[in-house]
Amino acid sequence: QRRIGGDPNIGIRLCNVMLEAGLAVDWLKDASYMLDRRMTDAAERATYLAHWYACFVSARERLLADGEVDAALLADFEREFANLRNAADAVFLYSNRQVRAHRPAD
Repeated sequence: QRRIGGDPNIGIRLCNVMLEAGLAVDWLKDASYMLDRRMTDAAERATYLAHWYACFVSARERLLADGEVDAALLADFEREFANLRNAADAVFLYSNRQVRAHRPAD
C-alpha cells in the first residue's frame, strides 16, 4: 500500500488528518466487522463472506498486472477463503475506524 502511495494506517490517523485539515473532531469510533459463532444464520453468513470476498478480489487483476501478487498467492488466498467459508468456528475481523468532523464556525 505504501509503495503505491497509500497509507495502511490511515484509520488510526483519522483524527490527526481531520485536525490538519482545519476540522473539529466530533467523535472517532471503532466500526469493525466481525464474524464468529454468534452469526448462526447460514444466509447471513454467506452474504457477509461474499461481501468481503468481493472486496478482497476487486483489485486482483491490477495487482497481477503490476506484479504485486502472483498466481500462487492468489491460489493460497482462494484456499484460505474457502476454509473460512466452511469452518463453523471461523473468526473473521475487519478492523476499521470512522470519524465525524465539521468545519468550525467562523
